[in-house]
Amino acid sequence: MRELIEEGGVGGTIMHSLGETAFKNALEPSKGYVYNSFWMKADDIFDQWPESIRYRIWVSFDDAEKMLKKRPQMAEIVKATKEKAALVKTGDLPAMDDTLSKLKFEP
Repeated sequence: MRELIEEGGVGGTIMHSLGETAFKNALEPSKGYVYNSFWMKADDIFDQWPESIRYRIWVSFDDAEKMLKKRPQMAEIVKATKEKAALVKTGDLPAMDDTLSKLKFEP
């Protein structure tokens, strides 16, 4: 979670787990990575952050999927978030996973 603040300048509350995403390094196929992804609600958006040389933009789920079409693992994480958001909107899933309700990340 520290990476969100350091690289994106965003702090917030974790709403739901999105599970694990495994993939191989394109440059070194013998190396693999596993991401544990979470849907986070942004509560704090900082004007200054440790890696503010990076830019951030806010986009819709659909636009994010299009932007990530060359990174299918990342696009799958966006798709999973979009699906959970739809379930929350229809009331088929609580807004927040109770097991994660106490987690809030701040600098």
